[in-house]
Amino acid sequence: MIEYVRLQNYKTYVDQTIHFRLLTAIKGENDAGKTNIMRAVSAAVYGTSLPEKHIRYGCTECRFEVGFSDGRKIVRVRSAKENSVSLIKPDGGRMNTT
Repeated sequence: MIEYVRLQNYKTYVDQTIHFRLLTAIKGENDAGKTNIMRAVSAAVYGTSLPEKHIRYGCTECRFEVGFSDGRKIVRVRSAKENSVSLIKPDGGRMNTT
């Protein structure tokens, strides 16, 4: 189960961590960033496309971290030079996937 999503320099998010429970509702005004949370999860978990334009204006890279209840994390970094996805195991070991 997803425990949290951390978004850094991604679109409207500077550095935000969203914690999830068994049932979590995401609500807000139009254009508040709800869809951006789901796009970030999709990009990290499924490796979907992440255009460079999603990096927050004035920043050089964006980063998301999706943490799971078993201690694993997926970290996705996107910059002009890098587009990487890493799986971090509970023991801290890292497995780069791209």
